Amino acid sequence: IKANFENKKKKLITIFTSLCDYKSIVEVLNKSILLNFNVILKIHPAKTLKTLEYFKKNFNHNYLLGNRFNNNDLINISDFIIFGDSSVGYQASYLNKNVFRIYHYNFIPTFKINNEIPTAVNEKQVQNFLKKIKIKQNSKKICKDYFYKYDQNATKRLLKVLSNIK
Repeated sequence: IKANFENKKKKLITIFTSLCDYKSIVEVLNKSILLNFNVILKIHPAKTLKTLEYFKKNFNHNYLLGNRFNNNDLINISDFIIFGDSSVGYQASYLNKNVFRIYHYNFIPTFKINNEIPTAVNEKQVQNFLKKIKIKQNSKKICKDYFYKYDQNATKRLLKVLSNIK
């Protein structure tokens, strides 16, 4: 994958978009300095044309379209993974990869805003994440909160949560 870039020594950022997060990602990353990075854009298959059109028209950085690459391969070779709503971000966080979410206040989030996933809301926070050697992840909480447990007790847990809703 890295062979597709002119400068193979630059660190690699992969952006995983979802259905509605691409405008927020563009808004924040356009104000960020990404000159020392190669960027791969992996678009959600249900929004390929709309997202790609938006990136071509509005994104200020060079990127390689990564839809021909496997998500797991991209996660494994990327130095940083950026996402908004994509479930791939949770997968990467669970695997303790250098992952962070981007959310811009001009757009309505489709996720719970909390500290489960490191989040950047502006270019300064993006730059701070990109300077880190390791972005701390809370993989145990991610696993507990987002991944199905094959213990045949999921229905009981759901009913318990529903019974506590007032």
